[in-house]
Amino acid sequence: MKKLIFAAVISLLVSVTAISQNSRPNSEEFVKRQTEQMVKDLDLNEKQTKQVSDLNTKFAEQMKKARDENQGNRDKMRASMKKMRDDRNAELKKILTDEQYKKHLELQEQRMKERGRRGGGGPRQNR
Repeated sequence: MKKLIFAAVISLLVSVTAISQNSRPNSEEFVKRQTEQMVKDLDLNEKQTKQVSDLNTKFAEQMKKARDENQGNRDKMRASMKKMRDDRNAELKKILTDEQYKKHLELQEQRMKERGRRGGGGPRQNR
């Protein structure tokens, strides 16, 4: 009986670990979802959509590199993310109209406040 319970617990732990590792979307999914959201929120035209998608791809690659380089160092990661966000916003300002850019900044600020209220920058709550 003890072996059966032990096997069940191990099986459950393996399943939970596998599920949690797959909870973060890959870069392509992230870019697609982010671009689609921006098209919807900002009413992007076809040219802007392509430019924003390319920029989001570049940003996702930079984020992955920053995560890898700054693992375990929250202060460095935070500084790195702020610089990337500022650089991305500067590029977006060149792509978007003034009205679209203003709306983008408002939405970005709103999302950051929501993220702060739920205690972190993503789906993982137990940090």
